[in-house]
Amino acid sequence: MRPRLSVSAKVILLVLLPLCVQLAFLIEMACLQRGAEEELRQSVKAKKTTEALNSISGDVFDIASRFSTHEKIEEFAADDEQYQELWKRSRDHYAELKKLAADNAELYTIVLASERACSNLFALVHELKDVIGDTRPTAQLHRKMLWRKMRKEVKEILYVGLVQAAEKQKKAAQASMERQTELRELLQQSAVAMGIVNVVLALILAVYLTRSISRRLAILNDNTYRFASGVPLNPVLSGADEIARLDQTFHKMAEELDEATRKEREAQMLRKQMVAMITHDLRTPLSTLGNIMEFLTNGAHAQLDEKGRGYIDIGKRNVNRMSALVNDLLDIERIDAGQMELQRGKILLDESFDACAANLAPLAEAKGVALKFEPARFVVSGDEEKIDRVLVNLIANAIKFSPEGAQVNVSAAQQDGVVCVTVQDQGKGIPQDKLEDVFKIFHRVKDETSDEMPGSGLGLSICKSFVELHGGKIWVESAPGAGTKFIFTLPSA
Repeated sequence: MRPRLSVSAKVILLVLLPLCVQLAFLIEMACLQRGAEEELRQSVKAKKTTEALNSISGDVFDIASRFSTHEKIEEFAADDEQYQELWKRSRDHYAELKKLAADNAELYTIVLASERACSNLFALVHELKDVIGDTRPTAQLHRKMLWRKMRKEVKEILYVGLVQAAEKQKKAAQASMERQTELRELLQQSAVAMGIVNVVLALILAVYLTRSISRRLAILNDNTYRFASGVPLNPVLSGADEIARLDQTFHKMAEELDEATRKEREAQMLRKQMVAMITHDLRTPLSTLGNIMEFLTNGAHAQLDEKGRGYIDIGKRNVNRMSALVNDLLDIERIDAGQMELQRGKILLDESFDACAANLAPLAEAKGVALKFEPARFVVSGDEEKIDRVLVNLIANAIKFSPEGAQVNVSAAQQDGVVCVTVQDQGKGIPQDKLEDVFKIFHRVKDETSDEMPGSGLGLSICKSFVELHGGKIWVESAPGAGTKFIFTLPSA
């Protein structure tokens, strides 16, 4: 089944899903918190209602106690300020109680009935105050009737509604407190549950995601080793996520590289076949031409005038040049095929320097360049013919790129078990971005002010191959306008 989610989508899911769960828990906790606050509000309200009911009950008891005896009635009747204060306090308590009971129809009805009874009670008190000093028998009977009505109103106020309402509000406050405790416990439990669920969910998603990604990355990593080792790759990963697309791109790249490598190999083979064919087909006619030139030079079959002998000399030089080129090509092929062998021996560098000086003196003289060979009393281990070819190629190259009147210096020094040979010219130098290319096959250095210098582009490549066959290294140091140094190392004997 093809994965439908990308890696980035999976990562987003890993983050969002625990957040959604946490958000759900937070909403639940907010509801619980709101419930707890509501219960607290109801508890406070019930407590205030109870206090207001108790205050009214206290007012009624106060009134009842003040009219319990004849003496108290007379005392209270003489103090109108106490009556007014008690009446005002009672009205304030009822006003507060009606506000608290506004959303409770049953309690509000009880409060209104109690307020009417209390108003009747104060009316009776006021009437009683008027007849308290009357000694007539009819007045005494009237006072007794008023006392009975007052006791009835007190009972109506206290026992019909207020006491029961106060008890009910007290129980409601207690229930609200208990509910608050339950809600706080639920909040704590929800917080703990939210933490546990988030941790477990995050772990599950992380394990799933990392296993899914790591398994596919392991396949991709294995493909890199397989590609480097030339082993067939794993099947292309299915899906459309980033890893699958990367693996598909890697497979496509591997196929293209294989195709490019294959083409580079039919090309190398074709080049080898062409070189082999050319060298094979050229050696015989070149040998024949060389023999003919030699016969003509000796005069065995004909006598040539001076102009004819000049033409023959030109022909001999070109034949030798072509033969050297063919030999260089054959050497390159033998080196590439690993068939080049060294005839090792002990070589005195001074002797090699002398041979090169004698060989290249005509070329240097024709170019107007001086050759200077420093004494080199060092013995190296190697193939004398191939070391001489390296020196000849490097020195001839230095002469070719030196201006008239310049000097080519050849020197050697021993260090760390090897002998370093340096060929230095006073030419125009090589740009830094061209230094890495000078040893490539068929590469020819261009003069900064003119076209390419003549040559096959094989000399420096053969020098590099011969030096490396001896276990040495070769490199070039140069800068425009500062000349060029070719340095190579040989094992010391």
